[in-house]
Amino acid sequence: MKRRFNFPLKNAQGKFLTASLFWETAIRQEEALFSLNPDHPTLPSMHEVYREYDDPTEYGFAMEVFGELRAWRMVSESPKIKEYVDAWREELEIKLRSRAINSLSNKADESPTAARWLAETGYKIRKHPSSKARKSAETQVEAGVEEHIKRNHARLTRVK
Repeated sequence: MKRRFNFPLKNAQGKFLTASLFWETAIRQEEALFSLNPDHPTLPSMHEVYREYDDPTEYGFAMEVFGELRAWRMVSESPKIKEYVDAWREELEIKLRSRAINSLSNKADESPTAARWLAETGYKIRKHPSSKARKSAETQVEAGVEEHIKRNHARLTRVK
């Protein structure tokens, strides 16, 4: 599989590059290849790249961006990066859950099982320990999902 970005995975000592890949955590920012945030004026945002894949296994993302899963594991588990990646993973989980709930709500008129699941538990969002960096994005996504579910719940309770 061809890599989407062409950058070195390892330093001169053969160790995987982690924090030095990112502008926010690199010692020499001029050598950074990515930003962790979507608002950097010149560097590609790893957050945006991660979001494009919608890949909860992270395998396709890791292979195309880093060329190997082990390199992505080293980056994602790096203490300086981990908080960002955890927030991205949580956002992806909420996004995929929202998509699944929307799909079920579209089928709820024909499927009593889908309607019942939505009415009983489909709108509940699992709470994760949140940092300040994640709360804003989490709140926006949850508000949109909850509003959609409330509308569908009201519609389904009228249809008896």
